[in-house]
Amino acid sequence: MSPLYGEGHKAFCRLQLEILQKYPDDSILSWATKHCHGPENVLARSPDDFQGCLHMQPVSLLRRDPPMFSPPRVTSWGIELRANAHKLRPLPEYRSINVDNQQHRFLWALRMMVAWKGQFEELPCILILAQSHPARYNYRRLECLHSTWGVARAHLRKTYRVDILESDTVFYLQFDDDLDS
Repeated sequence: MSPLYGEGHKAFCRLQLEILQKYPDDSILSWATKHCHGPENVLARSPDDFQGCLHMQPVSLLRRDPPMFSPPRVTSWGIELRANAHKLRPLPEYRSINVDNQQHRFLWALRMMVAWKGQFEELPCILILAQSHPARYNYRRLECLHSTWGVARAHLRKTYRVDILESDTVFYLQFDDDLDS
């Protein structure tokens, strides 16, 4: 995508915000990049960040109850996302989790959803978030694991204690440094 008005990645962020407002789909947050070295805004900086997402499809889950799903919503606090999420706590030998020289009592692992063939289904994608200080409900993205929950949980348990699922948890995801306050 060529830059609009000389703004480069800001133009691409605006495009992603437009897509979020029109489609009930978390998959726009499922990009992965190799250049992340700490918490970052939740929107991709470039179409190149989506290269690993080309063949991503929802996973069919056998559940008694359908998952809760509300599409992401852009607000003045950030992108409001209601998600099924697990708290990631430090292993017993640690008191906190160090992320970019900030100490956290916990992180979050969000299970991403998508509207697919007339139904809402889970994506094989787990978004890991850290609280954006000092705002209590604002979060930045740490990474995106492209795997099913079972595989991701096994990987995460090597580093964290994974709590039970908390349904319909609200997060405000940072997408612009100007909103980080």
